[in-house]
Amino acid sequence: MIRSKTIIGRFEKIRFSEASDAVVKAKVDTGAKTSSVHVGAIKEFEVDGKKMLEFNLLAKRNLKIQKSNFTKRLIKSSNGQMQERYVVELPIMFGGKKYKTEFSLSKRKEMNFEVLLGRQFLLKGFIVDVSQKYSVTEEEL
Repeated sequence: MIRSKTIIGRFEKIRFSEASDAVVKAKVDTGAKTSSVHVGAIKEFEVDGKKMLEFNLLAKRNLKIQKSNFTKRLIKSSNGQMQERYVVELPIMFGGKKYKTEFSLSKRKEMNFEVLLGRQFLLKGFIVDVSQKYSVTEEEL
């Protein structure tokens, strides 16, 4: 049985579920395995012997998030250099549905988009049509 796939454009708007007012423009990047999001003030700490990670989602908005489930991985950056980055799962709203998606946490201040949606997200049932953009309206988020 062939599962139907949703066609999306090269740029889309998403909403982070943990920060309901955070609607952002994202670049769909078929060359990136893991999605990426711009964060600031990353801090690792312990509570009762358990490691925690705190960061400001979309740094300029000061949306403080804490996660106990996180990893560190080597991620190839846009300039081809390997960087060790924190990776967390964040729920996003897109097209009226909620998707749990892994994001590497990075400083994307110099980039045009605060969010990249990589192949792991696209495998959830999407096909990219590069001639389209913003196929989902904010009301559908």
